[in-house]
Amino acid sequence: MAAPQAPVGNLLAISDLHISYAENRDIAAELEPESESDWLIIAGDVSEIVEDFEQILRLLAERFAKVIWVPGNHELWTHPQDAVQLRGEHRYRELVGICRRLGVLTPEDPYPLWTGEGGPAWIVPMFVGYDYSFYPPGARNKTEGLEIAYASGVVCSDEFLLHPDPHPSREDWCSARIAETERRLSELDDAYPTVLINHYPLVREPTDVLRYPEFAQWCGTQRTADWHRRFRASCVVYGHLHIPRITHHDGVPFHEVSLGYPREWRKHGHRHGLLRTVLPSGTTARLRRRRTAATTALAAGSARALRLTHHHPCGVAPAESALADRNAHSGAVLHALLHLRRDESPAASFTSFRWLPS
Repeated sequence: MAAPQAPVGNLLAISDLHISYAENRDIAAELEPESESDWLIIAGDVSEIVEDFEQILRLLAERFAKVIWVPGNHELWTHPQDAVQLRGEHRYRELVGICRRLGVLTPEDPYPLWTGEGGPAWIVPMFVGYDYSFYPPGARNKTEGLEIAYASGVVCSDEFLLHPDPHPSREDWCSARIAETERRLSELDDAYPTVLINHYPLVREPTDVLRYPEFAQWCGTQRTADWHRRFRASCVVYGHLHIPRITHHDGVPFHEVSLGYPREWRKHGHRHGLLRTVLPSGTTARLRRRRTAATTALAAGSARALRLTHHHPCGVAPAESALADRNAHSGAVLHALLHLRRDESPAASFTSFRWLPS
């Protein structure tokens, strides 16, 4: 366990930067701390492309006193257009290695102790996935849940791009992560509360507002429903849903801190601020803009905005090349073929699949 740190400024958080979009890339390039002592939590979904992931984390690690990252589903995709074709656990470990070279904390590192205002508190980055236990209405198990999803056309791209290797399944990988994370949490000094950080919500209730309830099965696990109580959470930070808000469960604030896709944040704005202040509670942070050589380089990179020909912007539709691998559901998904024009941004369209967050 880490030794107590010197007093710091604010503990800030954001997730779902999705820098494959030029507008999001520009926003990420301009994120700055309020003070040189601020820490930054990034709760997953920076980019599907390892090179872009490393570039933005390097920039942010140079600006913030400490950066803490947890993986989202998009980082774990093995995308056809990524030069790094590692899968599953090997891909995750590659990302952890990049973070360590940059000085960014990950779920594999000792949990640091926040001693600034609102502390002391253990900062707990976690990698706990999903196990399909957030069943959609009418389903009693994973098989029925997936049948409902395919019949309705609401299918997460994880089914085709997120591989669990060497684990037999995504739910087996989730189970292994739960066991390891519970062990580490149980070993923490219980004199201090925790700030629990995961890409997915730890309780199901935040998914109740999804426009398409079928998607909830890719959003977490029932097995973490009491973690905010068991492990003394002063707050929980997550993303994935692209519904930035603050809810309370058993008196504990749950911060959904997604930036989300441009078409989403253009509608709802940034009513909680781009960088959410997690500790101390009750304060807000503002976005400081500074155009430097590094941000200019990132902005230039946005000009090559990825032609994600296998990527629905909301992570819902499957890769065209993977359709043949799901013969049992081919009738349900054949209408989801991608129609991407040469001049189209990553906001590609599909003929029948719904738009919803991922």
